Amino acid sequence: MHPARLFMPVVLAAGLVLSACSNIQLVSRYDETTDAGAAKLQRDLSSFFVGIDAAPMGDEATFAANQGFYKRAAIDVSALQARAAGLYKNAITIEQLVLVRDNLAWLALLHKGCVTAPLNAEQKEAVRQNGIDTSLDCRTDHGATADASGRGDRRLNPALLGVVHSLLDQQLGSVMALEMAKKRGQGG
Repeated sequence: MHPARLFMPVVLAAGLVLSACSNIQLVSRYDETTDAGAAKLQRDLSSFFVGIDAAPMGDEATFAANQGFYKRAAIDVSALQARAAGLYKNAITIEQLVLVRDNLAWLALLHKGCVTAPLNAEQKEAVRQNGIDTSLDCRTDHGATADASGRGDRRLNPALLGVVHSLLDQQLGSVMALEMAKKRGQGG
């Protein structure tokens, strides 16, 4: 028997084994930490909005009284972004978390009364570059219309609550829905 004929079945068997072991991965695998982190941030946001809605004109509705919330939210979304960036094929989740971060930054600007009109391209870029301003001031390098000090006594316009809450719920819901779809795709 010719040696090439003996070698051919071995090559075919090796090819079948290798092709059976490979799979095409279009998105990252399910990440329980991202899923749980997004759910926790969504609960924290809901708690924040319920608290503001309960007493929109009380002292507990001021930016200063909620500064800790903004700091924790900034840390949480930053940690989620870092985790998502470390996962292979995770661009969709990363994009959603960028939107969450941007909208939290805009919410802080609104809460402090730092914007007087819809954000222009330069302000949006400042938000994208510098994130959530948790200080008690308005800063143009974080997207404010103008620099201003001592804005901690400002309250969030109650008319904005439902819209902003819904928007952030939708974005975080998208992150959680994608993670659940990944989990189902893995058969878990």
